[in-house]
Amino acid sequence: MASVRRSAFLDRSTWRLPRGDVSLLRRFGNLIANFGALEGEGVYAEAEERVREACADGKMSNRRLKRWVNDRLLRELAPPLDSIEIGGLFAPPPWGERNYQTPLEKLTEGGGAAMAAAWEPFRDNVDMDYQADVLRKLEKTGKRKEAAALCAWRAVDHNARDALKRLSDSPLLPILENQLLEFVSGRDDELVLEMPAPHHRLLVHGLSQFHGLASQSEPAPPPPRVHITKRTNCRSEAAKDSGLNLMKFLQDCRQPPVLPPTSRL
Repeated sequence: MASVRRSAFLDRSTWRLPRGDVSLLRRFGNLIANFGALEGEGVYAEAEERVREACADGKMSNRRLKRWVNDRLLRELAPPLDSIEIGGLFAPPPWGERNYQTPLEKLTEGGGAAMAAAWEPFRDNVDMDYQADVLRKLEKTGKRKEAAALCAWRAVDHNARDALKRLSDSPLLPILENQLLEFVSGRDDELVLEMPAPHHRLLVHGLSQFHGLASQSEPAPPPPRVHITKRTNCRSEAAKDSGLNLMKFLQDCRQPPVLPPTSRL
């Protein structure tokens, strides 16, 4: 398609002449002269001379000659590139200078030459394979934490799920979760929370189920309370080691998923 579009610069009647005709070569010579002579000597001049000889001997097909003339026209019509444009095409030195700073350069910029010299061994000893291995392990750790959070969320009752989603922006929810996390990491066997409101007790039950704890409401005698105890199985220990956080899990669920870019055909 590109060759067909570029051929629009030329008259179609030109290509109907027989191969190797002198008038065909003369027409091409006049057409090239209208756009100016070749500015530099070298590869282009040698290629032009070879094309002229091939046309004179009748060894060049019309299609090949047509392609060469189209390329020549585009090359003559295009303006020369300056150093800034070349630097934009070839970002790495020596063709262009970087107009940005790496994180290491930003870190060592304020400390002067002494800090830059102190960071130089670290810069030289960076192993790309080791870096890729560390990033791969971090990605696996993130996937394990996400799977653990999903497993803990499945253990929550559907009524408690609805309440937690509806009141995810409530300032009471992080306070209750922090109390439960301190209880999980502590040595106490029971935690008693006074919760007069029924929906607050429902939040406590949902948080307890998410973190692998057992909870039971005690409405009488007043005020109503919620007794939270640790389970005998290893569910609470796994929740403590995995660093589950319901607030962060709900925030991640509200964010739209990042879809990979699709290529247009």
